[in-house]
Amino acid sequence: MLYQGDRRFRPEDAPVVLLIAPEAEEARLVVETPDGVMDGVRVGEAAADPATSGPLFEELREMDRTLFDAIFVACDPEAAIALLDADVEFYHDKVGVTRGQEVHDAIRRQAEGCPREQGLVREVILETLLVSPVPGFGAVQMGEHRFIQAEETGRARFAHVWRQTEDGWRVHRELSIAHRTEESPGRLENSRLRAFQSLGSA
Repeated sequence: MLYQGDRRFRPEDAPVVLLIAPEAEEARLVVETPDGVMDGVRVGEAAADPATSGPLFEELREMDRTLFDAIFVACDPEAAIALLDADVEFYHDKVGVTRGQEVHDAIRRQAEGCPREQGLVREVILETLLVSPVPGFGAVQMGEHRFIQAEETGRARFAHVWRQTEDGWRVHRELSIAHRTEESPGRLENSRLRAFQSLGSA
């Protein structure tokens, strides 16, 4: 596929493609078409998808990291709560729905057991992360993450509905669904070792 600005066309639409290497540091691609010569053409994939890259994606990726680091690493509930709307709602497929002060209280209880000190690590699966703007309100961010503790690994889908305010981004709605266990490398290796040992003793 060939691109010039927002225009894209297939090679068969451009019977002659010339690669020009002028004195400039970078080569320049020129395409001759029935309509004339087109300069500034590039070859490759379409422009980057704003759902998976770009300023908004990176900004909310950092907000997600800040939120979960406050809960799981710094064990600072007030820092996490400061990133929530006062009327936040949290939808969880195992716990149900919690709202406002209930969400704040749950975060404070979790911080008392400091996940970091319990060896619990939260890891975003970057290739699943998506961001979509909501005009006049904020954006939706969704993806999957793992929670790793010793040889136990859990995986779930999450979504943040972010509201953009004068003071920054705030979580307006939160979803945590599709919780399931996942074999961690260490656990899988141990299970293979036990299987091998059992064969040897048979």
